[in-house]
Amino acid sequence: MKKSNACIRIVVVAGALCMGCSQQKNDIFSKEPRISPMTHYCAGRVLERQNDLLGAIYQYKKAIEADPKLVQAYGQIGVLYQRLNRVEEAQKILKQAIEKNPESAVLRNNFGFCCLLMNDYVGAEQQFQAALGLSPEFDQARMNLAIVLARLNRMDESVREFERVVTEDMAYYNVAVICMDMEDFIQAEWALQNALASNPDFGPAKANLPHVTQLASRMREKTAAPALSVDILAYADEIEEEPIGPAMMPVSSDIPENTDQPIAAEESAPPSWTAQSPMMTMTLIEEPEGTK
Repeated sequence: MKKSNACIRIVVVAGALCMGCSQQKNDIFSKEPRISPMTHYCAGRVLERQNDLLGAIYQYKKAIEADPKLVQAYGQIGVLYQRLNRVEEAQKILKQAIEKNPESAVLRNNFGFCCLLMNDYVGAEQQFQAALGLSPEFDQARMNLAIVLARLNRMDESVREFERVVTEDMAYYNVAVICMDMEDFIQAEWALQNALASNPDFGPAKANLPHVTQLASRMREKTAAPALSVDILAYADEIEEEPIGPAMMPVSSDIPENTDQPIAAEESAPPSWTAQSPMMTMTLIEEPEGTK
């Protein structure tokens, strides 16, 4: 009897072990294989090169799920959202990336670029200055800063920043292109004249100056004060009020989809209006060496 009970106990234990092994096998096969964050990231880069931007964003998000500290993935999502014209989403993800890596000049530049697209020129200037503080030789950030300064009507500062990357004639020409885009043809004329003063043989400035001068003259005519009659002048002397000066023309702050072809106020811009250096730059984060 004792021997029989012992046998029963052995059978029961063996059965439990078999059930445990079976359950363990089921658990192994039921779980998805773990994919490393860098595998997702590299897959995103491949899809990005194939122009599958949404597929790339999905892979970068999976990389972040696996490793929330993988800053490169945040940066690439921001770049792709910007390319898809989803600028607010790009700003949101880049802000998260900067919080995790505030010392990244590239992330600061990219966030500033989004601010620029949203017409937040003050915020853009702050980010580009921060990027240059971290990396003074970061030419793309300096070019972007020069664009913002011109948009803020700080033309001399803009020229100085452009000159740290390109020649003087190109610096003035880039400012002229931005002014043309803002439909400020008086400032554009000034910039083109300075470009030619620096380099009299600079073709693009020579080609565009006559047309811009014509538009600038029209702006001056529109902003000039109307002629006053003798009676009105006498009345103005009697009441001793300060004369009202000419009103400033409103300047559009819209950033065009193609900054190489600014839109003129009354006439279409000639096709020769092209920037001599990259205007606005979204700098991609290079794929890191090695894997995590």
